[in-house]
Amino acid sequence: MTSTTSAGDSGTAGEQRPESSPRQQDNLVRLLGDALKEIIDRYAEPEEMTLREVAARTGISFRLLWDKCRADELEHYRVGQTYGMTRRQKALMLEEFTKGRSKTPAASQVMSRSRANASRGSRRTAA
Repeated sequence: MTSTTSAGDSGTAGEQRPESSPRQQDNLVRLLGDALKEIIDRYAEPEEMTLREVAARTGISFRLLWDKCRADELEHYRVGQTYGMTRRQKALMLEEFTKGRSKTPAASQVMSRSRANASRGSRRTAA
């Protein structure tokens, strides 16, 4: 017994995919394009952001950003009582923070100061 297969047969039974029309393909492309646009719009960064938005996007605490803007240590804009940053200002701030040029002390400096202050009032003397 010999079996014959036609040129269009894939060799597996039951796996026939229907042909899609150009109209269906256009609809699929449009649907995927709309979904992609929605994703980009959701995660794209706006030109201007409030400090809360900057804090959420960078992981830096809102209070630290607010204190530094209030002390005029960070480039920012202000509308009424609200502080905010543009994308450029946020990029400059992140560059400053990551290069270590920030005016906030490093964690090791804070820890050594706190140890010194903690032992200042102690009655124990070094042996």
